[in-house]
Amino acid sequence: LRTHSVLEGTTHRWSWGRGMSDGEIAEFSCGIIPVERVGDEWHLLLVRLHAGHWGFPKGHREEGESSLETATRELAEETGLEIVRLFSEEPIVEEYWLRRSFDRVRKQVVYFVAEVRGELKIQEEEVREAKWVPIDAVTRYVRFSSIRQLIAEVRTRLE
Repeated sequence: LRTHSVLEGTTHRWSWGRGMSDGEIAEFSCGIIPVERVGDEWHLLLVRLHAGHWGFPKGHREEGESSLETATRELAEETGLEIVRLFSEEPIVEEYWLRRSFDRVRKQVVYFVAEVRGELKIQEEEVREAKWVPIDAVTRYVRFSSIRQLIAEVRTRLE
């Protein structure tokens, strides 16, 4: 794990993806990892985008928003849910490379782990489906290794 200062000047912990090198971040998003307690087990809300992959609600920052404000807005827009409890104001940071046409773009996403409530109403323009999944089963849905690393950090925040 390396320490890195991101856009808001806060220090975060994160790990490099394979082949990742220091350089400018070309795309930045903010999201919530929604959690709910079911009995003695934590469940995470996964959203499936129209591109077919599963992940967490996230999106781009609007002018004047903090990372947490962006993440909270995106959660409400994509799922209709609201935050009940934030587990930490320190986000979990994920970095990876995206393919855009013939270019590779470095992306950074900051996630906040939060217990949520409300009626699940997906934003059909962006989200194909959403489902609550036990934390131990999340890796069956996600195909990116960086999200698998996030789950390990989520576990420590929930303890």
